[in-house]
Amino acid sequence: MRMRTDLTRAASKRLVKILVCVSPLVLVVVPMSAPAQVPPPSTIPGTIKEVEGSFSGTWTWNGQSYNAIWSDGAIAVLTVGSFTATSVVINRTDTSASVSAGMTAVYTGQISSQGNSIVNGEVTWTWPGHYGYPATGTWTASWVLVTQTAWQLVWSDEFNGTAGSPPDPTKWNYDLGGGGWGNGEAETYTNSPNNVFQDGQGNLVIQAIRDPSGNFTSARLQTGAPGASTQTTDLSRQYGLVEARLKLPFGLGVWPAFWMLGEDIGTVSWPQCGEIDIMENFGTYNNNASVNNGTAHGPGYSGANGITAAITLPFGETVYDDYHIYAMEWSQNSIQFFVDGVEYHTVTPASIPAGDQWVFNAPFFILLNLAIGGPTTFLGTPDPNAPFPNQDLVADYVRVYQAVAAPAETPVITPGRVVNAASYLGTVAPGSLAALYGTNLADNTYLDVTDANGDFVKTLAGVTVTVDGVPAPLVYVSPTQINFQIPWETVPGAAVNVQVTRNTMASAVETITIAASASPSMFLEDFTNGIAWMTGAGCEASECSAQAGTVYQLWANGLGPKNVPEQDGVPVVFTGGSLDPLQVAGGPTSCQLTVEGEPTAVVYCGAAPGEIIDQLNFMYPAGVSSSAPYAEAVLTVGGATGRFRVPAPAQ
Repeated sequence: MRMRTDLTRAASKRLVKILVCVSPLVLVVVPMSAPAQVPPPSTIPGTIKEVEGSFSGTWTWNGQSYNAIWSDGAIAVLTVGSFTATSVVINRTDTSASVSAGMTAVYTGQISSQGNSIVNGEVTWTWPGHYGYPATGTWTASWVLVTQTAWQLVWSDEFNGTAGSPPDPTKWNYDLGGGGWGNGEAETYTNSPNNVFQDGQGNLVIQAIRDPSGNFTSARLQTGAPGASTQTTDLSRQYGLVEARLKLPFGLGVWPAFWMLGEDIGTVSWPQCGEIDIMENFGTYNNNASVNNGTAHGPGYSGANGITAAITLPFGETVYDDYHIYAMEWSQNSIQFFVDGVEYHTVTPASIPAGDQWVFNAPFFILLNLAIGGPTTFLGTPDPNAPFPNQDLVADYVRVYQAVAAPAETPVITPGRVVNAASYLGTVAPGSLAALYGTNLADNTYLDVTDANGDFVKTLAGVTVTVDGVPAPLVYVSPTQINFQIPWETVPGAAVNVQVTRNTMASAVETITIAASASPSMFLEDFTNGIAWMTGAGCEASECSAQAGTVYQLWANGLGPKNVPEQDGVPVVFTGGSLDPLQVAGGPTSCQLTVEGEPTAVVYCGAAPGEIIDQLNFMYPAGVSSSAPYAEAVLTVGGATGRFRVPAPAQ
C-alpha cells in the first residue's frame, strides 16, 4: 500500500473561501480649543495616537490657525480618560491647506489600531519641544468611535437537562389541544413526557406518536402567552438574530416547524399579528428531504400566499441525517433567512403586495412544534396501513441574539459558524480541523502557519483560538475565516466553548456541540457537487476516475483517536514498519464504508503520515452505478457516521 505524505497543504489551499474585507474603524476628532501659547512657527512636529481608521480634526492655536505637518517618526503621549498610550508613531505625513487668521485647518490621515477603545474625554498630549516653545499642550476634544456590529446572546435554551426531564418552564409554555388551530392537523398537542423531553445528551426531543387506535400525539412549545398556552412564561423579542440547531424527522404528513408569531395575536388574531417561519418542512410533499422553507405571513399575504422561498441543502445533505442551523436575522423593515450560514431569502416592505400592511416591526415570540398533517392538509396524512415509527424533532439549542456595537478592534465570531473544515458541514471531533467565520479576526491573510519544526503554531499575528480554554493549532488565518485543529484533549460534550483573541481583545464565546470522539468527513475536490478528493496511483495530486477493484485514498477529517495518541498541531511521523500505531483503534475493520450501498474493503484507516489530517484507503467496489458524476458514500467509525460523495465510475 502506497502512503501519500504531502497533501495537507494542498488540501488547505482548496479550503480557502472567498473573503470579504472588513470595514475599518473610523475615529473622528474635533479639537475645540487650544491653550494660550506664543504663536508657533508654521511647521510643528507632532503625532496623534494611532487608531484604526481615519483621523479628522481642526487645530486652532491662540485664536489663530496655521499650516501644520504631522512629521513622520515623531513620538507622542496621549491620554484619553484613564488610558494612556506612549511612544506612538504615525508613519506618514499629512499636510493641511493654507488657512488665514480666524479660520481652521482640517487634517486627515490613516492611522493603525493599538487595540484600545476611545471614549469622550479630555485629551492631553506631549510632543518633543522644538524651537524653544513649550512641550505640552491640552486640547478638549470630542471623540466619536464608529464601531462594528456584533451579536450578543440575550436568551437561549441549550437543553442540557437530565434525561427525561421536561423543558424549562421558565422558558417554555405548552400549547395544548388538537386540530392545529384551523390547520386541519391530525395530532393532539400534549405536555406528556412521552411527547416532549430532554435526552440527557444536550438535546430537546419533540416526539410524534401514533397509538394503536391510530391517534397521533405530539407537542408544541412557545415562549409567548396566547390563549391556548399554559402561560408559565411570556418572553417575546423584537429584532435580532434567532436561530436553532435542529435535526428533523421526515415522512408523509410529518410537519416540523421553528417559527414566530406576533405577540398581539390575542387581540388582533392571525394573520394580522404576523408569522415568520424560520424552518418549515413538508416531509415527502414536494420531496422536502433536503429542503427548508422560509416564509413571512401577514394580512393579505398569508397561507399559500405567504412571501416564501425554499433552499436545497448542498452535497446531498438531508434534513434528517444531520443537524442544520436555521436562522433569521431581523431588523426594522427587514427579515433575512439563513440555513447553515447561507442567506436564501430576504423580505422587506417592498416584498409584500401593494396596499398590504407590514406587521413585523413589533414583538414576536418563538414556537417549536411537530405537527402531523390531516386528510385535508396540502402535505397529506400518514398512511394508516403503513408503519409509523416515532418521529423525533431534535433541538440542540435555540438562541436569540441582539445586535450591539462592539469596539472595531474586537474579533467577532458569527453565531453558528464554527463548522467542519473538510466539508464545511456537519460536526467536529477532537483532533479534527474546524473553520470559524466572523469579522476582524486578523489583520491579514496568513497561509504559512508552521514553525521551524513544521508544527502548526497556536498564535499568529496576535491571534489565538481557544477550545475550552486550550490554545488550538492554527491552519489558516484571515480577517473573516480561521481554520484550526480542535485540541485532542477536548472532552466531547454539549457545551464546548470556542473563542478568538486578537491582541488581547477577546470575542464572545461561541458554544458548540462535540457529540463524539469521531466525526468522519472528507476533504472535497468538487465544491459544486460535494465530491471528496480521491487520489491514487497515476492521479496522486488530482481527482481520480473511479474503477472497480482499484485502491484509492480519501483525505479525511475526524476519524478519531489512533493507537498511538497524536499531539496538537504536530504532523504524524511514519518511519517505516507497521502502520498499526497510526490507525484508529481496531484498524480498518473499525471503519465501515459503503458506496451506493455496496460494502467496501477498507485497507487503511488512520492518520495521514506527515500531516495533521486523516487518510482512508479503500478498494472501489464493483456494482456501483450512478447517472450522476458522483456516488453516495457512508462511513461509520466508532459509532459516528459521516456521509459524502466519491467519483462515480464512467457509465
